[in-house]
Amino acid sequence: MRRSSDQTSEWWTAKTRSLRSGRPPRIEVFLRSFAPPIGVREQQEGLLKELSRLERKGVVETVSVDIWGKAVCPEGHCGETHAGERILDRIEEFRTWAADADVPVESPFEERTVTSSTTDEEFRKIVLPRLCLGVYVDRDLQLVLPCRMEDDTISVEALLSALESAPPAERVGTSA
Repeated sequence: MRRSSDQTSEWWTAKTRSLRSGRPPRIEVFLRSFAPPIGVREQQEGLLKELSRLERKGVVETVSVDIWGKAVCPEGHCGETHAGERILDRIEEFRTWAADADVPVESPFEERTVTSSTTDEEFRKIVLPRLCLGVYVDRDLQLVLPCRMEDDTISVEALLSALESAPPAERVGTSA
């Protein structure tokens, strides 16, 4: 196993242990669409069903779902709307989490410059992941998924498995 994999594994183990040992986490789900392409739809539906099941079991405190679209332009009127501000605030919060993490974490957002060859107009957009989770304990952001650390990617499914596999004694507020 490479050093980066060891470091990622240690970080992931510590992070999931802390999520399982305290108050159940609150999960915010961000989706591009409620009607994603075939193949993605099944994954998205399965994830939402699994999160609902974990919420009913008390493994997670609450689950909320927001649609944030495919991309957002940080400059201009769209970024000044209530919806635009909310998306940009989350992006900034998630980027700050990645920058402050104990290990090097890449942001799940891709910035692109869009240029029109006809009008010479140019603008910047931030491409949003098809599916993204913010995991909170109380008001503190603990985890953003998916996340990438060098050659390792930690998936949303990895979090579900880690939360599900926690022995009942590790879950505060749940009955054994």
